[in-house]
Amino acid sequence: MTIYQLPYFGEVSLLEQDYYEIEADINQADTQIILDIPNINPTKEEVSEIQLFLKSLPCLDTKIREAFLNEYTSEKPSFVKDYIRIQIRDNKEVLEEELGLNVNSSGIGKDFCSKMELQSIFICPESTAFAIFEYTIGQMITEDVLTVGVDKQGNIMDFSVES
Repeated sequence: MTIYQLPYFGEVSLLEQDYYEIEADINQADTQIILDIPNINPTKEEVSEIQLFLKSLPCLDTKIREAFLNEYTSEKPSFVKDYIRIQIRDNKEVLEEELGLNVNSSGIGKDFCSKMELQSIFICPESTAFAIFEYTIGQMITEDVLTVGVDKQGNIMDFSVES
């Protein structure tokens, strides 16, 4: 039996099980990390890619948050901009009372992005996106999540909103 050491997960046997789930601290946020490897018995190269990816999660979270702000302030239409605008429109009072956001501030986009919570990361090396990061302004505020697909190098592939 081959045992691999994976960041956050510790020792795992990818020969016996193809699905792992753990709660971890990513940049001071309790985040669910799900690892789904349909190909039981991955190659050493595939395991190495997963190890490197897991090690980079805090940096990727920071990179994605910067991309949120860039998307919000850009002139082009985007799911990020739509998500933020809809949440501000539909949840003004809660955002002000619960999160202390000033929804009329010119810096609301930056403030909103800083309050978003990394809820979960779904890693599936055999999918089109190597991983999906799910963010929310708060599960008690909305069921909508802003999802970010990334490739195995951590490059952002796409944004979407899911309910």
